[in-house]
Amino acid sequence: LVWSGAQAALIAGAIVPQASQPLNHDVGWLLVGARRLLTGASLYRDGFVDVNPPGVLALLAPPVAFARALGLSEILALRVWIFALCALSL
Repeated sequence: LVWSGAQAALIAGAIVPQASQPLNHDVGWLLVGARRLLTGASLYRDGFVDVNPPGVLALLAPPVAFARALGLSEILALRVWIFALCALSL
């Protein structure tokens, strides 16, 4: 993977402000939903309802599983996951 200077600067410039902000409540709820799906809960049953498409929970399941496996913060794992997806898309 070869990045241009502009791509590296864009990623570096986005990391600092994003890391200093608290997590949005909507994203927090999606992390809870991904955690519940990984523990066996069923969406739209088991007292869990969300208005977002189910795919967003599938998108957030890998960082939740990664955080659980390594004993990391789910928020940190989520931020690393999102930046990795952004870096791959660039």
